[in-house]
Amino acid sequence: ELKQLKEQKELQQEQLRKQKEDAAQQRMEVEAACKELQKERVCQQELVQKQQEELKQLKEQKELQQEQLRKQKEDAAQQRMEVEAACKELQKERVCQQELVQKQQEELK
Repeated sequence: ELKQLKEQKELQQEQLRKQKEDAAQQRMEVEAACKELQKERVCQQELVQKQQEELKQLKEQKELQQEQLRKQKEDAAQQRMEVEAACKELQKERVCQQELVQKQQEELK
């Protein structure tokens, strides 16, 4: 019976040693996994930050382009008005010249 108890005790000690080894191994694996997750998290944060910077630059670029487009539209409208005014002026001059030519032709008769 004493022999049996000793064998049982040794078996329990062996099982305990094995459980401790397993626990230590699992702890190492969990720590390694945590480090890996931490690295991934840092990489993702850097990626998000980079994408936010790019988005900010794109928004600024879009705003600048919209401002340039607005200015171009304003300039085009201004030029259109100037061209229309010049056309009206030329039309008036043409009418005046026609009237003058008609008057001169009548005087020559």
